Amino acid sequence: MNTSEKRKKRLHACIAFLFLPIIDLWAITYTDIFVNNQTYIGNELHHPLCMPAATAWIIRICCCGMILSVLLPYDPQGWFTISKWHVRVAMFSSGGYALLVFCFLFAGVSCGYQQLRPFLFVYLLLCFVSLYSFATHGGVTSFTEISYSISMGFFLYYLRYHR
Repeated sequence: MNTSEKRKKRLHACIAFLFLPIIDLWAITYTDIFVNNQTYIGNELHHPLCMPAATAWIIRICCCGMILSVLLPYDPQGWFTISKWHVRVAMFSSGGYALLVFCFLFAGVSCGYQQLRPFLFVYLLLCFVSLYSFATHGGVTSFTEISYSISMGFFLYYLRYHR
């Protein structure tokens, strides 16, 4: 592995194991994570914050959509239309991202890359935990968002650098 690849691997490790968990776990200090979601923290508490080319663009659009959804205010009484778009953008971009990762893993296993099979099952487990949290608490909570975000950081790092 050359110097550039080593630096990139260290940067990815810092993002997956340090940056994402710190940012996500910081939410615990602001709210009850089993009741409120990240939108509450951002809006109410004022704390905003190798694939084919087409797939890469879709992932970028989904990630930008997730950021945009946090920036759109959620206040159904005062900003009803914007609040509807906040929810729509968040659900479509998050769901699109999750579906795209699933499709990548499923297509890889279907095309004979059997080494991806354990990753597919781990990813399905991560999605199940998030969906279970969603169903248990009756909606998206910070716990759902934090657990998915942190676990995806770990998962993608391991997927990228596992040999």
